Amino acid sequence: MKRTIKLDKNVQNRENNKTIPLSLFKRNNFFFGKILTLADFQAEQNYFINKQRLINRTLFGMGVVSGLEVTADKSAGIIHLSEGFALDGHGREIVLPKQLVCNLNQKYTAKEVWQDKKLLRLDKIR
Repeated sequence: MKRTIKLDKNVQNRENNKTIPLSLFKRNNFFFGKILTLADFQAEQNYFINKQRLINRTLFGMGVVSGLEVTADKSAGIIHLSEGFALDGHGREIVLPKQLVCNLNQKYTAKEVWQDKKLLRLDKIR
């Protein structure tokens, strides 16, 4: 007797019960003599990144894994965010390698906030 399991095309988000579409994963078919292009390398990277994100969002959900504690100095208008690790609702990893200090009395430009689209720099990272 053959058993088949129907795979749902959507994955249920553990936090808010909204469905997230389950993407189909495309993996390279390597063989001896294959001429590799930039697209082949990108497909290989995307395969593993998307698989890891699927595991993160379906097994672990979203939220703070460790650290990222917020403390405030109300008199000075400063917020401290400790280093830490979290997962967003799409399974992406959020890593803050150093403490972040934000002065709420100071205005920031978009360039200061998203420097290199990687590092969140509001006042200074210690």
